[in-house]
Amino acid sequence: MMRSIRYISLNSFLFFVLMGLCLTGEAHADFTLTPGISLRVEYDDNLFLTTDDETDDFSTTVVPSISLLQESKYLRTDLRYSLEFIKYLNETYLDETEIKDIQRASVTGAVLPDNRFSVLYEASIDRVTVDDRRSETSNIVNVTNEYRGLVRPRYQYRLAPNITGEIAYQYETTQYDNPDSVIDSVTELNDVEDHDAFLQMVLAASANLNFQLETYYNWHQSDEFPDYEMWHGLAGFLWTPLSHLSLDVNAGGAITDPEEGRDNLKDSLYRISLAYRPPENWGFFTSYTKDFKTSIDDGRYKWWEF
Repeated sequence: MMRSIRYISLNSFLFFVLMGLCLTGEAHADFTLTPGISLRVEYDDNLFLTTDDETDDFSTTVVPSISLLQESKYLRTDLRYSLEFIKYLNETYLDETEIKDIQRASVTGAVLPDNRFSVLYEASIDRVTVDDRRSETSNIVNVTNEYRGLVRPRYQYRLAPNITGEIAYQYETTQYDNPDSVIDSVTELNDVEDHDAFLQMVLAASANLNFQLETYYNWHQSDEFPDYEMWHGLAGFLWTPLSHLSLDVNAGGAITDPEEGRDNLKDSLYRISLAYRPPENWGFFTSYTKDFKTSIDDGRYKWWEF
């Protein structure tokens, strides 16, 4: 069942590409074609993530890309295609230059983008790291292909002049390849489906202070781990005492109901950020987050970030 969804995701990706190119919605739809290239040089002091006999190396990443943005009254689509070449200074056998390994593609967009009711969609084909230690920076530790698709119908409402919000449903599926030559510590990757129902509300107390309420329900299904249901609730505020300074604080909790008969789990959530963004080409941002993520090979786990 889950395996077949990978092909559905690919077909969906092709469908969105064709829709973006062909269904302009209006004869005067605008198209913007943007080529680009990026260069990154990185030094890694522990290339293989080992506890001893560490290996260091320099890597150079070159990413030529092209994007096509289509905008009309009824449809907005942003297509992006890129090639990510990676070359190592010493460990040259780790170079990624084969077409099958370096291609990246994505499409994002919306149907009825400027209406209160709209449908957001995303699809992507990418290369990601699979690692029990959850390293998100290594390009060589258990790398595999990821196929992702997302659809989000939503309705933005206004209950009063100072009360706005959004009601949404979101379906997301993520599928992975399992190449034996790369995945040496994982027998089967964790393909997943998520169903989410969202309710968000914002009360504008003043020009500089907004109170926020967010609650959502998540039903998580996967190949390798027990399914679960989770309810999240967060409340907080966004304060902008100065035009370029903002403080965003939210706190709440999550209740998880595993489907294998265990007791419910209760956990706290925090999202705090402070940002200073003047119009010049510089700024400052700091944040603290306590939340949950889903690992490809370990399932759900708590996550902190500062």
